[in-house]
Amino acid sequence: MKETVTSRHLWNEAARTGLVLGGVCILYTLLTSWMSTGSGGLVGGLLFALQTLLWIVKFAACLFLMRYFLLRLCLQYEGVTNRTVFSYGVRIALLSALVYSAYVLADALLMDPEKLESVFDAAAGTLPTAMDSNTQAVLEQFKQHYPQYMFFGNFIYCFLFGVILSRIYSRGLPPDSFPDQPADPQ
Repeated sequence: MKETVTSRHLWNEAARTGLVLGGVCILYTLLTSWMSTGSGGLVGGLLFALQTLLWIVKFAACLFLMRYFLLRLCLQYEGVTNRTVFSYGVRIALLSALVYSAYVLADALLMDPEKLESVFDAAAGTLPTAMDSNTQAVLEQFKQHYPQYMFFGNFIYCFLFGVILSRIYSRGLPPDSFPDQPADPQ
């Protein structure tokens, strides 16, 4: 006989699952950060194509893993409803977004200051050359708070994506959510 699902079970399972999904995203970030797209020509084009392929693989893996873990919850515990699956998915989204965003924050805080300066210089190079003093002051303030913006922006994005994905997947899981309804007499 299967165990009945409780809130404690959901949090424990979501913590493990959040680490896995966050780990997939961290692995993707590490792999793409080691590939420099600064070179032009054929090598730069191949690196860009490889990074795009890795993003597609990461995206598909996250979709597959989320569905897999939600389905596994349905098969592992008794009394799982659509609401339980959605709640579990939201917890996974919260914890995986927290893991990945913490990595992004650490990466931004530990980033080499010269590398950060070069990124902002490259971005400023795309702006009009005649920036007034107010625009330059705003850019300097943004640089100071860049890691926090990265953390919260990434956290919100990942969490909302996970909630939407949980909502979509929870509608079909578990397939027999309404066992108390009588069968259709035909």
